[in-house]
Amino acid sequence: MLEHRNGRKCRVTLPPDTQTSLAFVEEAKRSQWVTGLFHVAVHQLGMLLHLAQTVPDVHLNVANHKKITTQSAALSTPPTMALGCLTGVNDTQMTKL
Repeated sequence: MLEHRNGRKCRVTLPPDTQTSLAFVEEAKRSQWVTGLFHVAVHQLGMLLHLAQTVPDVHLNVANHKKITTQSAALSTPPTMALGCLTGVNDTQMTKL
């Protein structure tokens, strides 16, 4: 911990010195230094969001490599048809649903 002139304390950590990303992940799991650095979920999500916004190509590459896909909930046919009727969708549009 380092203390600033204004009295606030900041956590300082050094990431492990590794040659590959796989070795980095293994060392992070073994030493739990990431958990110690981001012990609050808000900090973890904030750092992930920051990295995703600043280097999106890297995150897409990792997701494609690991075959990570996002899943979204979808309604079955009867609720979809009911919502279509309630919103005033005409017959031509309803056949496309």
